[in-house]
Amino acid sequence: MVITSAGVRLSDILAAYRRTVFTRVGVNRRDFLKTVAVAGLATQLTGEASAAGYSRAIPAGWTYPVAVELLPFGHGVMSGDPLPDSVILWTRVTIPDARGWDATRVADPQGIKAVDVQWVIARDPALTQVVRKGKVRTTAARDWTVKVDADRLPAATTLYFAFTALGFRSPVGRTRTAPRPTDQITELTVAHVACTSWWQDVFNRLPRARRLRRRRCPRRGRLPHP
Repeated sequence: MVITSAGVRLSDILAAYRRTVFTRVGVNRRDFLKTVAVAGLATQLTGEASAAGYSRAIPAGWTYPVAVELLPFGHGVMSGDPLPDSVILWTRVTIPDARGWDATRVADPQGIKAVDVQWVIARDPALTQVVRKGKVRTTAARDWTVKVDADRLPAATTLYFAFTALGFRSPVGRTRTAPRPTDQITELTVAHVACTSWWQDVFNRLPRARRLRRRRCPRRGRLPHP
């Protein structure tokens, strides 16, 4: 976690962290996979498969870690890479299949070859004050992941987002755009989190990062390490 005091150039910080800064929404990953509830059902079916043709049932022997109650968005939602006018939105569509979960081996789980995913980003958690929205397609070639570069957003603003696919809506995520380089700010908090493996790592760093107390720079222009 990094705090900058007045005088540090925001544009330099954003440039340095543009591709490595990510904000985890909601709760830590272990609790997330255990307890997060579905935000709501979608009102419109999307993709080449309909709700009738998609099953959230997990087949016997399934070892892939997902939150079953969140399917098809079993990995929840994430955001990151904040700029003053854009932010990256991420999710993954999970389609359980008895043949396995490896997208390089099962290109058509449940007979589904492609899924259209709608996304929306708004000023309120109810997603009524829409700022931007759109639709993207994902396939096994993308490991069923969805990555949206939502642009033309207001700077230094807390926003909420969600995805819709296969008759279901994802949990609602929260994100925030960065200030403009010319904005007068006194401090900036940046969390830098790397990728981890469910099978080979632990996830105590995420809640720990949220609990860290803010620390100001010892003197102007320097960035303290956590």
